[in-house]
Amino acid sequence: MRLFLLLLILVAMCQLAMPGEVGRENTSLALLVITDWLQTREIARDPSYAELNPILGNSPSTGSVDTYFLAGGALYLIAQTILPEHYRDGLRRLLLTSETICVSQNIAIGVRF
Repeated sequence: MRLFLLLLILVAMCQLAMPGEVGRENTSLALLVITDWLQTREIARDPSYAELNPILGNSPSTGSVDTYFLAGGALYLIAQTILPEHYRDGLRRLLLTSETICVSQNIAIGVRF
């Protein structure tokens, strides 16, 4: 729960730093990634679930889940810094779509956080 609250504070800071549509999309993406992260940690702790992400493997540890999401967040921030604007927009919208699908599928199979 403390991790979730800390991440929500970071999301709020993102929204304040980037007002407008880009800020709203980044905030939505951050909330989806946080939800997926917490759901994936639940999958890692509960042997009745199998993780479908081929990078993490069928039954990852919570440590490898944390490393994966932290590295992904860092890569996203780097990409948002170095890519031209039209590529940044495309990447953000692609990730919004994929995270929405992942979170929705987790909810459909009963994964909570």
